Amino acid sequence: MPKPGKRSGKRHGFTLGEMLLALLISSGIFLGAARFFPHLVRNNGRLQQQTLQAQEVHELLLMLEKHFRRAGYCEKPPCARPPVILSADGRCLIVRLQSRRYVPGEVSGSLKNDSYGFRWRDKRLETQRGVTGCDGSGWEGVNDPASLQMTRLRFLRERSRLGVELTASAGSGVTLTRRHWVLAENL
Repeated sequence: MPKPGKRSGKRHGFTLGEMLLALLISSGIFLGAARFFPHLVRNNGRLQQQTLQAQEVHELLLMLEKHFRRAGYCEKPPCARPPVILSADGRCLIVRLQSRRYVPGEVSGSLKNDSYGFRWRDKRLETQRGVTGCDGSGWEGVNDPASLQMTRLRFLRERSRLGVELTASAGSGVTLTRRHWVLAENL
């Protein structure tokens, strides 16, 4: 029996050779991970940029869809005609409809013929309310070309359907193309 306070003849722990081998293997794993990490960060940034671009394009399409669906709406005459004006090159679209002008204190609001114009210019989508033509000033940019550039945008019409084709780019090599059709029930 061993005396209290003294160890038995068995050794505990690792030998120096085992420790060096473990350090060699773990340093190899860490070097491999160090090579992979910048690639992972770069791909993550690109994926994040694509997601933000897709979200911004989706929001633009929803805004256009809202106006496309309302095109030609008329509650009572006289109605704005023609309900849709599409430029020959497809870069400008004007939708006309009746909307309610709400005045404080007046519950129902009076009907008013209104128009909304959309055009593609200088790599961005522009809009203006109350327009009669595609030229002129006073148009407001919907997207910021510094973060999202519209490299191609064209409005389309097939009978009672309105559509838009767009190609947008954000950053280097990130491009998104969408084609969206909406049934305009009032046409």
